[in-house]
Amino acid sequence: MPRGTFAVLGVGILAISTAAPLIKLVPDVPPLVVAAYRLGLAALIFTPLSLIRLRTERASILARDLWIVAGAGMCLALHFAVWIASLRYTSVASSVALVTMNPLLLAIAGYLIWHERLVSRQWFGIGWALLGSMCIGWNDFQQPGPNVGSAIYGDVLAVCGAVMVSAYLLCGRFARTGLSLSVYVGLVYGCAALVLIMGCLLFQLSLFGYATQDYIILILLALLPQVLGHTILNWALAYMSPTLVALAILGEPIGAALLAWVFLNEPVVWLQGIGAVCLLTGIVLGQKQ
Repeated sequence: MPRGTFAVLGVGILAISTAAPLIKLVPDVPPLVVAAYRLGLAALIFTPLSLIRLRTERASILARDLWIVAGAGMCLALHFAVWIASLRYTSVASSVALVTMNPLLLAIAGYLIWHERLVSRQWFGIGWALLGSMCIGWNDFQQPGPNVGSAIYGDVLAVCGAVMVSAYLLCGRFARTGLSLSVYVGLVYGCAALVLIMGCLLFQLSLFGYATQDYIILILLALLPQVLGHTILNWALAYMSPTLVALAILGEPIGAALLAWVFLNEPVVWLQGIGAVCLLTGIVLGQKQ
């Protein structure tokens, strides 16, 4: 393992933690447009590189792989669309804690689809995480908002985001080994960006005409959490176990909540904090070793 690997991983966690606070800073930009810019700008960087490398891998790629890429792109697009929308209704702390439930959902999917055995520790973790989710939901249900129960609606959207990112990761499990990770990710980003742009056109949402400050934040949203953060996480997987990287990613809710508290004046109340701790503890216990 190269020296400074943990420090670099820490930078990656900090980078992905900026996503939710940055999204909160563009309230005048529709969530679908925010998602389109985040993935669209990232695709401009990754997809051309993937297409270049695709030439050397073309012989090992089947039509099945392209369907997997299309399905993964659709799931990733829906993940960002609903999760970004959740931040319009609920707090950063609640949204990010709930959207990180995907390790638990993947464990449940493995049990239902591949009949993978879940040990007692994992079942305990799933129950503990559900308890944490209920604490967050109960706290948010009591919060004032533009509509009755708006915060809980945001929580539901965040959980839907967790479901869609789990589906995105499951698509990757079906991908052939002949399709390298870098090519796969670049193609998926390109497909997801196209889906989001088509969604903006379908719902007649303009991609232009926003304030200069909004465009600066949208560019930062693409560069910091998407390009820098996720690139570092993929790099770290070459030197660390997936379990260790997955545990490190659980630092995102903590980092995002701290950034929101400092820069957005979003406090974390006691019941919400207890729920987040229970949820993250459940995720640690419930995921595969």
